[in-house]
Amino acid sequence: MFLTARGPHRDTVKPVVREVVPDSMQVTIGAAGEIGAGAVVRLPIEIVIPPGSRPANHLCSQQGPAGRIVLETGHPDTPLLTIPVCVAIGP
Repeated sequence: MFLTARGPHRDTVKPVVREVVPDSMQVTIGAAGEIGAGAVVRLPIEIVIPPGSRPANHLCSQQGPAGRIVLETGHPDTPLLTIPVCVAIGP
């Protein structure tokens, strides 16, 4: 997955993971890279669920509400970004 930023504040976007649900997901933000002439910055987001993680139901339903990844972005207009995650982790 990628996070993209454009506009005058694109270079201030330095995401930091603040919350992850389910907590067994490991989220890593990679280095920013310019796209094209540099008008857009793209940052890779890697999500890993390690083998042996405890079961969880976050399938975005009444029985299993959505999980989430909350990022502090560093962008003045969107200081926090919440990414909904629909996932089930089985035994």
